[in-house]
Amino acid sequence: MKYFKSLLTLIFASLVVSLSAQTLNEAGAEFNEGIKLQKEGQSEQAITAFKNAVEISEQLGVEGDDLKMKSQKQLAGIYLNMGIGSYKSKKPDDAIKYLSESFNYAELIGDTKGMQKANKLLGGVYSYKGKVALKQKDFTASADFLNKSLEYYPDTDEYYYLVYAYSKGKDEANMKAAMDKLLEMGGEDNEDVQKAKSIVSKYYISDAVEAAKTQNYNKVIEIITRSFAYNDKEPLAYYYLATAYNAQKEYDKAIQAAETGVALEQEDPSNYYFEAARGYEGLGKNDKACDNYNKVTDGPNLEAAKYQISTVLNCK
Repeated sequence: MKYFKSLLTLIFASLVVSLSAQTLNEAGAEFNEGIKLQKEGQSEQAITAFKNAVEISEQLGVEGDDLKMKSQKQLAGIYLNMGIGSYKSKKPDDAIKYLSESFNYAELIGDTKGMQKANKLLGGVYSYKGKVALKQKDFTASADFLNKSLEYYPDTDEYYYLVYAYSKGKDEANMKAAMDKLLEMGGEDNEDVQKAKSIVSKYYISDAVEAAKTQNYNKVIEIITRSFAYNDKEPLAYYYLATAYNAQKEYDKAIQAAETGVALEQEDPSNYYFEAARGYEGLGKNDKACDNYNKVTDGPNLEAAKYQISTVLNCK
């Protein structure tokens, strides 16, 4: 009886080994088929073959782990290439689908570099979608895509465009938050930081101009002062600050703002000289007022400056 049981055990074990070998051969055949199809450029069919190899290998337990991992590695590579191809063909949604699959398979096999590469490319695809939406003036969608891009691959370029999208969408709180992140990542000398600073200044200056139209000069001063937290080198900001101070008869402050604008302006500082002149005239310092009016050589204030010189102050 013992002999009979031992014989049955031996037969069963042999059968298991035979089935295991057969299953491993089947998995290997699917893997080889996947390699062949991949070389032929039949990516979708190759994916099916490699997935079959993974499924069969899983039935083998530890014995099938090596072939399973090799198949998953191939899948990660195919999906990566398909994602890149879709991106180049301007099919971003397909690219996102394929690159996400590439990341998943890279993660399964512990391929850190593969995961990083997929994430970087995913960031690029979402960035592309964000910039397309920006051109279409869909600022909300643009910000959503750019934020998604930053989840995958943080970069100063994306923060710059995010600042721009929020500024155009009149979302001051998120514009400031994006600018803060950009400053934290890039530092003062970063090119994207410098471009974003200009955008933030234009945003605040636009608000200041609207406030000036209603003669709300306190608001003009408050808005321009707030802008200096992000950019205190924009000459136009000092021009509107000077006009607001002059309107409120705070002449010393108007002169200071105007002269700062003169120092920063790289083209024609005529407008700044005009506001400085108004400030000096308000203080009764006519010689200095004349000196500044005489420096107004162009722009919308030229005729007004000439009038002050020849008729009001009788400048020499």
